[in-house]
Amino acid sequence: MATLGTPDGVKLIVVRARSAWLFSEFGERPIKVGDAVLLAANTLCGAEPDDWLTATTLYLDRDYVVDQLFWQHAAVLADKLDAQDFIAARYTEAG
Repeated sequence: MATLGTPDGVKLIVVRARSAWLFSEFGERPIKVGDAVLLAANTLCGAEPDDWLTATTLYLDRDYVVDQLFWQHAAVLADKLDAQDFIAARYTEAG
């Protein structure tokens, strides 16, 4: 089953039990209990569980994520614009 992330947010998926294959426009990867998957807004994805899967999905506002990153790394980031640049340099937006 395919789902689409929120237009202005990110999707955080935490695998709580079992395992699955995660499919997205960036390829496919196995995920297992304890894994966390962070997807940019508008990233098409789906999963095929090996048998069954328990996961929790959170949809987070992008500004909230930037604020959290800034406050957790305030010692090395000058301001929230630095936090936005940090995220942009390390995480690919879905196109």
